[in-house]
Amino acid sequence: MFVALVTLMLAGTLPAQQASPSDPAPAVRQDAPTPPRVLRPALPVMRYNALRPVAPNLREATICAAHMELLIERVSARGMDVNSPIWFIQEYWLEHLPDPDGAEAIPASVMVELKDLLEQKAVDDPDKYLRQLQACVTEAAHGGALDN
Repeated sequence: MFVALVTLMLAGTLPAQQASPSDPAPAVRQDAPTPPRVLRPALPVMRYNALRPVAPNLREATICAAHMELLIERVSARGMDVNSPIWFIQEYWLEHLPDPDGAEAIPASVMVELKDLLEQKAVDDPDKYLRQLQACVTEAAHGGALDN
């Protein structure tokens, strides 16, 4: 996950208020119990009209797949190599979508429209865009995308 977040930073998509690597790590109490992890949807998926043809249970995966595709395009456009963790995370989200050659496939027009909306969100509200992208990366990492 570290490599994926570093790549986000290099792609110019990490918010300025994030802690820098030189900042000391916050102290963690060793005696405090770890609360159970609650998975929340990474994105408010119902707000994208482009997702209407997509089944509700596939909307988050569709948005995260679009996020990762857009990230790969941005990193490549800067002449940088896309690191393996990013490919693993994209693969994780694509595995949660129907077969692209099957009858249930997500239409390509939906992905194109989502990427356009995400690009606009990156300009209009970069902090929210980054939180959504980071939520996709984090959820994929917790789901085992980087366990290869």
